[in-house]
Amino acid sequence: MADGAAQWSLPVDLNPGATFALSGNRLFFVDARYRLLAVNVTDGSVIWQHQANDTAELVLADGATTYLTYKSGIQAFDAATGRARWNYSNRGEISGLTLSQGSLYGIGGTAFSIDAATGRPRWRSSTRAGGRPSAPVICSGIMFAGISRSFGSQPDAVNGGVFGWDAATGELVWRYPHSQGATPDDDRDWQLATGRDMIFAANAADLLAFKVG
Repeated sequence: MADGAAQWSLPVDLNPGATFALSGNRLFFVDARYRLLAVNVTDGSVIWQHQANDTAELVLADGATTYLTYKSGIQAFDAATGRARWNYSNRGEISGLTLSQGSLYGIGGTAFSIDAATGRPRWRSSTRAGGRPSAPVICSGIMFAGISRSFGSQPDAVNGGVFGWDAATGELVWRYPHSQGATPDDDRDWQLATGRDMIFAANAADLLAFKVG
């Protein structure tokens, strides 16, 4: 039986829910001082660091680029050097981000997609739902996100459910509506996962599975 001896140790102070991203021989994360750190996975040394602001949250990495989300923006860095590549400002608070085939997808006031290489917007689409969104997932060319039921929202608002937008165009092409008999006590956040051309969606009351395509 292996003894589980640590290869190396690095003292860190992390906020609850801190995320990690691994790309090549580098591990990326934001510490409690809101520094984006790039750590060598071989020896635990800090390769570079960037001082972010106190809204820095999710970290994604894809080959040569690392992405950091803020409350209402995204910043891209050269994964090797930490040099800033581009900034993207969003109209609303970003709730989750995912990366697929050269595009970043997110929910922040609206559903949106931007070019991962340049930060240029590709499309933006209204959700017409005032609840809290989940992090998006991509399945069979569709971006899916769950949005909690919103009570007391605008008269024309769509009151929650799971939504799907065409990943190439942003057109809303799929929807599973929230229970029509729901009450404010049923205002639960959605969590989504994908695999085998299926979407799995949970909102604390039910786990649902959908075949896509």
